[in-house]
Amino acid sequence: MGVGAARIPVMSLNVESYVPALPLEEIPDRTAKTVTFGRKKICIVRVDERFHAVDALCTHMGVPLDQGEFNGAELVCPWHAARFCVKTGAKTHGPGFCDLKTYAVRVVNGWVEVNLDGPALNERPAPSRPMAPPPAPSVMTPTSRFRI
Repeated sequence: MGVGAARIPVMSLNVESYVPALPLEEIPDRTAKTVTFGRKKICIVRVDERFHAVDALCTHMGVPLDQGEFNGAELVCPWHAARFCVKTGAKTHGPGFCDLKTYAVRVVNGWVEVNLDGPALNERPAPSRPMAPPPAPSVMTPTSRFRI
């Protein structure tokens, strides 16, 4: 290194940022628990011995989903029965306005960890090619019932 040169730390390009959420023993099978990370509330779900993480509040009225029941792999909102798939976050029934965001989950040393900074697992990629423009509307003349 030359005179006056500074060492610049090499930054990691790894965007994964897993944080501990719950110890395994606090979330038995077919259970949902809400964990708060700052202002973000995430619902950790254990179904069939697999862990999933989704936004904690129903997209309809903001009700905590961990107070709801399970219908297979769906979490049912306790107020108006909106249903969300815990694997994909998809709204499958009811008055919810949109899908829930999903988060990557892993288990390390007896703890369930959630990736808060990674992309949502259910984010749809941008289209690889531009979408075709919509067709032009049909024009009707006042004197004719035929399209021109």
